[in-house]
Amino acid sequence: MLASQLRRRYVGSILLTLVVLMMPVSVAYAPEADEKRAEKFIELAERAGEKVGNFIDIIYANETAIDTITDEGLIDELEGNKTLYEEWGLGNLTEARDALEAEDYAGAITNATEALTIFRDVFKALNDILEEAGVPRGQLIDAQGLIEAMKRALERIERLREIAPSEVLAILDAAEEYLDIATAIAWLREGRVNETAWNMTRANKLISLAHSLLKGKAAELKDKRLEGYLRLIENLYDRLLRLASKADAGELVDQLEDEVEPLIGEARIAFADEEYEIAIARLVEARNILSEIVRDLLEFRRAG
Repeated sequence: MLASQLRRRYVGSILLTLVVLMMPVSVAYAPEADEKRAEKFIELAERAGEKVGNFIDIIYANETAIDTITDEGLIDELEGNKTLYEEWGLGNLTEARDALEAEDYAGAITNATEALTIFRDVFKALNDILEEAGVPRGQLIDAQGLIEAMKRALERIERLREIAPSEVLAILDAAEEYLDIATAIAWLREGRVNETAWNMTRANKLISLAHSLLKGKAAELKDKRLEGYLRLIENLYDRLLRLASKADAGELVDQLEDEVEPLIGEARIAFADEEYEIAIARLVEARNILSEIVRDLLEFRRAG
């Protein structure tokens, strides 16, 4: 009953569009239920489930939105969709993973597809609840943006770890403690936005300090570590250039050649001239751009 009501809800959502476009084929037309195909269906369901889960967290993190939804008599519907997501959506996804592990590829595809359908329906219903309650989307953007910013900071920490010596690693560890996503979501649910933002600010300051110290210690990294990092960046650049060219992603090819290649070239020259601080600064910048291109290339290939 609830599922059929959910399916009648309409919302022009980006996630819905992506889900529909990205589904390879329906199970009814997929007789060759092999491992690779099952993995793709599960991956698709996992991405959709993560987006819906984040959306639910953001809604519950905003007390004003929850109060408004409650006042409009829609809180039971919100709770029902949350339950549908957690018990049936994630439940089917777990069964899909178990089936994959048991080499039951047809079962994995069937369960992943059912999970995907539930995630899609819940996402549509959540948007409709917000619309009916009159909750402005802007009320959710700050909290959502804060969580996304924390995730990007964690990614930056991981990139810096690739070359950081032990004393800088300690600073990165301290920064990471301020970026506990689960704690941030819990605090946002309690309306503690300022405290969450303060943690984000402290983490960014520590990351900046680590980056400065890393550049200052560049001379100590002049041997195999820095040379190895240079090779890592060069290899990543070459691999992405081949993939982007093969995918006919012209804009990404241009970005690689126009933005990343000059940085690598400057790093090579600086390394040869023993200007290690310049070399490491260019390599870190190149690494950050390459990480963005990895994500862009994945999206490009999925859309195609």
